[in-house]
Amino acid sequence: MTLEQVTELYASVLRQLLPEGGYDKSPNTVIAKDIYAHAKLLAQADLDAHRLLKVIDSIPEELIDEFEYEYGLPLKCSTNVSRTFAERVEILKWVRNNQNVYNKKYLTQLFAIFGVVLVDVIKFKPIQCTAPCNAPVNTEQLRYKVRLHLLYPVNADIECIIENYLPAYLRVDWMIDMPWGEWVVNCSNITVNRGIAHYTASKNNQVDYYDSFADLDLTEAIVRALHDVDMQKWQAVIDAANELTGVTDWMWDVTNNGITYIKTADPNDPQDDSYGKYMYSMGFGRFYSPNEACRSFTNAWSTSGITFVSANDTTCTTNQSGTIYSYNWVERVTNLDYVTPSESYNKKSISFDAVAQKIISNSQSSNQAISLLAEAFLETVAKSICNSDNTKQFVKLIDLISQFEQNKVLRKNRNYRHAKN
Repeated sequence: MTLEQVTELYASVLRQLLPEGGYDKSPNTVIAKDIYAHAKLLAQADLDAHRLLKVIDSIPEELIDEFEYEYGLPLKCSTNVSRTFAERVEILKWVRNNQNVYNKKYLTQLFAIFGVVLVDVIKFKPIQCTAPCNAPVNTEQLRYKVRLHLLYPVNADIECIIENYLPAYLRVDWMIDMPWGEWVVNCSNITVNRGIAHYTASKNNQVDYYDSFADLDLTEAIVRALHDVDMQKWQAVIDAANELTGVTDWMWDVTNNGITYIKTADPNDPQDDSYGKYMYSMGFGRFYSPNEACRSFTNAWSTSGITFVSANDTTCTTNQSGTIYSYNWVERVTNLDYVTPSESYNKKSISFDAVAQKIISNSQSSNQAISLLAEAFLETVAKSICNSDNTKQFVKLIDLISQFEQNKVLRKNRNYRHAKN
């Protein structure tokens, strides 16, 4: 019920309690206003009581200041200006339920209240015979010394926290772990060998440095490059496509990640579109295949030492006692029964992946011109990671990050940014 509804309920009860005949109970009278004022106070008290009963196990908002005062809050080194009621309640519960026990869990929770992330607590340990010569020694000074690693950024008064909430017998040093930047690739030291690109990189957190390396198979990056109009013009790409297709009039099919071409017609191949389109004859019958027609001729003259060499759409080639002869067909006539295939066998496609592998293979070609062009193309693809134009980055930093993280080596020991004296 709302405050108005409860007020009307109390007003109704109060009017019923008035002696009969002694008071005017009509509205807009002085007594009616007095009843309504008392009813409103009673209704507000009723609602407040119900709300307090519901939160009896927690802390009412009206009493938060008194609870904080009782427990010495807000904490020194902080204020409540920017804290919500829920945050203040959580801090109060933490103070009520935790004792000042010096361990990492306590410190983590304590610093979290001030918006500081505790990364680690270093406790100096007694020296052992197996420890290195520069290990901390368990002297009287070090026995009660710890070092806190805090995560950047630190927007709290660390000295105040140490002074008020950490044991006085401890000497507490602290340092800020600065965030690590991104890996920076050394663009002047990228090498490629047999399609594998070698990268070196480094990153720092304004204090320390990591060095690392990564090796990447360039196949996928080449496939990306083949979608780029400028990279498609490279002679290394054209050489690879010409060799794979056997033709020079192939076409780009970027949508399907490949190139398409029309295979050179071979009337001797039963699957070829041109097979059976013509009938061939050397005077010993008509045949669909030039090979069959030419062989019919050499078989008829085999006793004269004539053997078959080859045949194509225009000629029959034979060997006669070591001499090569080529003859035009006696007949080459259109086959009236020929039916054009519904699906062209001669229309072929080659994937970008196959083109990429061919370019890599050509980098090891015995033909120096082809190999040098292929090597230059691979180097350009490998170094594209350093291109300021993202659309021209065929190698992405994300391709290398996992290896960089796995192979990283710390360049030097850490320097502490701050220490309490």
